Parts: sequence; C-alpha cells; structure tokens
Amino acid sequence: MVMMMSKFGNNWCYSTSWVLLICCILPFLMVSGRIVKRSYADQSIRGYISERTCWENEICKEEFKNTFRCKCPEFAVCRSPGRYYSAYCSITETGYIFVQPNFGSWGSK
Repeated sequence: MVMMMSKFGNNWCYSTSWVLLICCILPFLMVSGRIVKRSYADQSIRGYISERTCWENEICKEEFKNTFRCKCPEFAVCRSPGRYYSAYCSITETGYIFVQPNFGSWGSK
C-alpha cells in the first residue's frame, strides 16, 4: 500500500512538472513568433537642396518637404518615425526609410 502511494505521488509530481514547464515555455514561444521588423521604404523624394554629405543623426529630410537636405553616408539611411516627420541619418534600418538617389542623380528633381 505504501508502495502504491509513493508511485501515485511520483506520477502526480511528474505530470505537474510537465504542466508547469509547458506553461512557462509556451508564452515565450508564442511571443517570438509575433516579433516583426517593421519598415517602409519610400522612393518618392528624388531631389536635393544641396550637394553635401550629412553627419550621422543630422536631419536629412525636413517634414513636409519634397527634397533632401543632404545625402546620408553609405553606411546610414535617411529614416523617420513616419512619412510626415523629419528624417535623420541613422544606421538603424527600421521605421520609415527614405531611399536616397545615387550621387550621379544629384540635382535632378
């Protein structure tokens, strides 16, 4: 009888461990599936106000303007939190990205 109690107790302990393990791991598995890099590339701006290179974290496009102030370096992008916000040169490629034309097309509008 004592032997049966201990076996029953151990089985209950193992099943509880599995339930706790699943309850602890399952939320992490579900969250990792929802993480999505959100960015949008806008190619509608084609001209520049001046032909110069921006510094990092400098405004490359002012809000509501249809031209760039300057060109971001190769390792950076012109990004903003949204279409109608000022954009800054940044190495982070998330958010609203304004694609800048190459050096050969400077001055064309």
